[in-house]
Amino acid sequence: MSAIFKYLLKYEEPWCKKMGYFNPYIDKFTTHLTNKMPFYDKGCYKRYPRFKHVYDKLWIVKSQGLVGGRLEKLKGSEDKVDYPIFIKPRWGHLSASSKNCFKVKDADELRKYVDYEYMMWSEFIDATECMTDFILLQGKIVHQITYQYSDKQNGFSDDWKLVSPDLQPPSNVVEWVKTHMKDFTGIVNAQYRDNKIIEISLRLARGGAYLLSTENSPLIKNINNIFLKKQWNFNLTDEMKFKPFYVYKCFTTLPIIYLFPQKMVDWFMENHTSRPYYEYYFEPVGTTGMVFFQFMDDNFEKSLKIARNKHDIIALRIHDEREEILPNVGLLKVEDSENREMRWIDSSNKKVRSDFNSNYREFEKGLKQTLQSSGVDHIDIKTGKDYVKPLMNFFKNRGRR
Repeated sequence: MSAIFKYLLKYEEPWCKKMGYFNPYIDKFTTHLTNKMPFYDKGCYKRYPRFKHVYDKLWIVKSQGLVGGRLEKLKGSEDKVDYPIFIKPRWGHLSASSKNCFKVKDADELRKYVDYEYMMWSEFIDATECMTDFILLQGKIVHQITYQYSDKQNGFSDDWKLVSPDLQPPSNVVEWVKTHMKDFTGIVNAQYRDNKIIEISLRLARGGAYLLSTENSPLIKNINNIFLKKQWNFNLTDEMKFKPFYVYKCFTTLPIIYLFPQKMVDWFMENHTSRPYYEYYFEPVGTTGMVFFQFMDDNFEKSLKIARNKHDIIALRIHDEREEILPNVGLLKVEDSENREMRWIDSSNKKVRSDFNSNYREFEKGLKQTLQSSGVDHIDIKTGKDYVKPLMNFFKNRGRR
């Protein structure tokens, strides 16, 4: 599968240009990352055989003296565990995002997951998560970019993260990198809670998107030279400062049934944010919901109003006009979509048609009251009608609030 993606990615840029799509990964950035740099964990696992053990999250736990083990070893001993614990896939190069990551509070909850394969558990670290990209040259840390996560979390996913050149990682995280990554040249991405490392990757955070969004050419070129020339220019230190910015994640507890058209997203982001990068970003968050989009901006308050995550859900209602009025076409055989029961109705009967219409109006009234009482805005789109106009009108009216 990775070979197929690699082949398709060769044509990503010309395809976007041909179709007139704005590519947030490439467009508007004047300096790009070298293709000599690895961007995916599977590739890193193969590229660095001496250091591939860092993708074993259980080894990461043990290297710090933390409590943890293989999940299957807890089977039959669920009542003897010191809760809460955190469970997740053991191998970082074989898993993506936060799938199958859960905070487990008791034995009954653990029994739901104990048969999951290739999983590990560790003591739960009750602290805000942070992250650092370390740039190493022959085992020496020559630069770092640290990301500060919001205290407010959706499950265990951040609301936002601050990207700033002034942030510093905890000293013991730095020491861990120095101790365990001797002679390594490349990127070490460390995720940690408090001062305890939970995961290590050997590539830039988010495929380098956050680095590119600094729009700092000396910094990007210097990191490129780690891979191109195996060198670092310390004379550029003062030039590698950049303006801090925020990365926001949009979170929902509702099923994702519709994605806004690309050009609609482009228009909205271009008119409401100051940074060019954004993406649909699907990340399950335990059993509570999922992240579905992320974007960046310099202005904290304005962007937080846009993001507002689960406190700002937009309900997109797509319906057919035929749901509103029952036509007079005689006998109809219909199926109950819930219990699959079949029955006949006489649509020529005036009372049947009137009751159908009344039930629909009651349903619509109840739906609107529910959404309004929950503080949820909604957009009505009818099949067979233009969907762009109601979307544009909604966002224009919302921008005036």
